[in-house]
Amino acid sequence: MIVDPAEEKLKTEFSSIKRSFIPLHSVVRIDEVEKEGACKITEVKGGGNVTPFPFPGAAPKPKRD
Repeated sequence: MIVDPAEEKLKTEFSSIKRSFIPLHSVVRIDEVEKEGACKITEVKGGGNVTPFPFPGAAPKPKRD
């Protein structure tokens, strides 16, 4: 049996949590995957086509004359 210390630390830290409240503006993306495994975060090089998720606080203000 292989134990990932980082995963075990997260399990311990969140073991007593019943519900989490995450602010909408903190959500960057949600992916559905075919198989489970360790998370991998990679840097996007060259900018790509990443667009910020719109939320009410980021709407441009109308111009006033």
